Amino acid sequence: MLLTSRIVRAARPRERRYVLADEDEHSMSLHVMPRGSKWWRFRYRFQHAERMISLGVYPGVNLATARLLHADARGLLARDIDPSVDRKEKRAASAHTFEVVARQWLKLLQPRVANGQLAADTVEDATRILERDIFPALGTRSIWSALYRRLTASLHAPYICPAVSPRETLLILPPPGSAPRSLHARDPRTDAFHTQGA
Repeated sequence: MLLTSRIVRAARPRERRYVLADEDEHSMSLHVMPRGSKWWRFRYRFQHAERMISLGVYPGVNLATARLLHADARGLLARDIDPSVDRKEKRAASAHTFEVVARQWLKLLQPRVANGQLAADTVEDATRILERDIFPALGTRSIWSALYRRLTASLHAPYICPAVSPRETLLILPPPGSAPRSLHARDPRTDAFHTQGA
């Protein structure tokens, strides 16, 4: 049965969960739950194993959007990519973007500010540099893939982050494979930042 918006909207809960398939039972389907929620799901086979992923919840995801998501998943399968694994990898990457990690790092500096080991102005300056110049260009990038390559390139490519000097870039760029270096202070002679161990 080919689903329509009217069929989806009119689907009422029953005592047990039931499924309305779109075209065929091994494709996209709408699962209507006893409490009334409606879930879009896609059942597929990958490497001889049957699997299923959620495409969202109706009405937040309508029929047209669900079909687009279904087409995207089928496109992944055509390239021999498991949609479920692809989704997990993307979620993991989004939890480790440069902006997320950098903000966590800034929070870790607060105890040093509180006990006087680090000037509040230093953290404020670092936050300003990140929010104004770095996050717009690199904030959504995964730290696992392109972070160091792109940030290192910014030392010699002003068009990426034109307002950030090489020394300011080093303020928020730890060496690959190491933890971020601690912020230290602005050099009063050069009006530039330096970091502990730099």
